Amino acid sequence: MLVAGALALAGSGAGRAETLADALAGARGRDPAVIGARAQADATRERIGVVRAAGAPTLGVGGTANTQYAEVNGGSPRQIEGGSGALNLNVPLYRPQVGAAVEQAGVASRSAGVQVDAAEQDLLLRTSVAYLEVLAAIETLQAIGAQKAALVTQLASARRSFDVGTATIVDPNEAQARLDLVAAQEINARADLSVRRAALAQIVGRAFDRYRRLAPDAVLPALQYPTLEGWLEAAAEDSPAVRRARLELEVAEREVGRRALGDRPSVDGVGTVSREVNPSPVFGQLRTNLALLGLQFNWRVYDGGAISSGVREAVSLAGKSAADLEAARRQADLEVRRLFARVSSGYAVVAALRAAERSAEVTLRSMTRAQEVGVRVLTDVLNAQQQLFLARRDLARARYDFLADKLRLRAASGRLQPEDVTAVSALLSEPVELIDPNGR
Repeated sequence: MLVAGALALAGSGAGRAETLADALAGARGRDPAVIGARAQADATRERIGVVRAAGAPTLGVGGTANTQYAEVNGGSPRQIEGGSGALNLNVPLYRPQVGAAVEQAGVASRSAGVQVDAAEQDLLLRTSVAYLEVLAAIETLQAIGAQKAALVTQLASARRSFDVGTATIVDPNEAQARLDLVAAQEINARADLSVRRAALAQIVGRAFDRYRRLAPDAVLPALQYPTLEGWLEAAAEDSPAVRRARLELEVAEREVGRRALGDRPSVDGVGTVSREVNPSPVFGQLRTNLALLGLQFNWRVYDGGAISSGVREAVSLAGKSAADLEAARRQADLEVRRLFARVSSGYAVVAALRAAERSAEVTLRSMTRAQEVGVRVLTDVLNAQQQLFLARRDLARARYDFLADKLRLRAASGRLQPEDVTAVSALLSEPVELIDPNGR
């Protein structure tokens, strides 16, 4: 299994680096949530035809066959064949409940379509975040590896100084303690990277060994809506949860209307063409042809209060759907506010961490020169090194967190599209490859 025993830029690697767009292409068509949502939408769409059939004409054919044995005046038994056949036509002329049910099924189908959109947006987000999490884990491991290499060098230098008597045992002990701590951090970082890669592989269907990450000088993209109000308006209209709750409320309201039509009469046009052959001991067979055309009226005058109770039940359920819609709006509003704050502060965080990295580099150089002339001790250099590597690690994490939060914000507002993921993929331009520590 490939774990991050070593990391190298794959400019001349054995294969092409896998991009975020490649990961998304692999995830499409195999995600269970999307497949299930599409199947549910297809089933809900077919429900329209089932409901509409209740108001469509029906044509049926029926028949019977029988045999009669008759003995007349002591004669020999006679076998007389008989039977009937009929063609029945029913044409609904007035069934208001059917029209209301068809409209309700149409709204339910649109609601299922919104669920498909939500599942597809969720797939875009999950794939993107999983890929970015792998990149953040890679850069964390790189920072730890660089810190470990520097500590190995410092430990060797401290031991030489101790051996020649220019330093005390404190310096090699301090360097060894720091090295042991970083070794433990490296183990955790390798395990975290392995888990992140497995999470991405579960979505995409295969593991990647080559990736593309942000270049150090990459410019982070600006927001589509620079103000919070624009995102809140988008979420109020396009948030998948709000859209579906709105349609579910419409379904519930149409259910109230449909049940209220339960006491309406129905009128059907009926027609029958039949032929009967009846056995007769005297005449053998009697043949009758019949044609009938008319209207059939049906009106349930009293139902024990079932209709009125059903209407009250539907009204209560509609009230619940209205409350669910309000809850979805509030949740979308809160999520957009939270993510907008994270993304807005993300610019400042990245800028501050860039400044912290530059300052830490200057501090490390100063501490190294000061130690060489005897003004500072090794502990000061080790602290400066640690500060630099922490700044680099946090900067890498902050940049990927910013991109992930930007996609989360678009998803929360219902505006996440494949083009947004493609734009992020284009920012990830620097190849990076995972190398087997055993050289395979």
